[in-house]
Amino acid sequence: PTPVEPPPVEPPAPLPVEPLPVEPPPAEPIAEPPDEPLVNTLAVQATLIDTASLMPPSDMVDVRARVEGDIVFLDGHIGNTEALGRLVTSIAAVDGVRAVDSRGVRPSSRTHVVAVGDTLAKIARLYYQDATAWPRIYEANGEIIERPDTLVPGMRLKIPSNEGR
Repeated sequence: PTPVEPPPVEPPAPLPVEPLPVEPPPAEPIAEPPDEPLVNTLAVQATLIDTASLMPPSDMVDVRARVEGDIVFLDGHIGNTEALGRLVTSIAAVDGVRAVDSRGVRPSSRTHVVAVGDTLAKIARLYYQDATAWPRIYEANGEIIERPDTLVPGMRLKIPSNEGR
């Protein structure tokens, strides 16, 4: 038997193509800047002041707040990390605050000018709420205090930070 070849297949006729109308994508609405900042700077400052007023003098030294958008940046010096934690928690609770960056805050020591009637125990109570912590002040000022019971009015004493205590 002789093989039979199939008849040739014609390709289909091309379909007429009409160009599709090109429309530009819808324009994104331009976001209007808010009339008010995301975070009320005055509310942050008021919270900073209120929180500081509730802390003993040894805890709050010199902390400043700067608001950028919804982030509050703190810088300066503070008595200890516990005080910094209380401050950050208070500021984070302000309406609109997304984050508090406290990397600019460092523990610090303070200076106390001795007044008539001051003792190391009295000064320790003022800064540490613990009169028995007076040796810390004495050790930090060994070069100017000859004996712990002889403070001279006008002496400038270094008050070590509460850090790690």
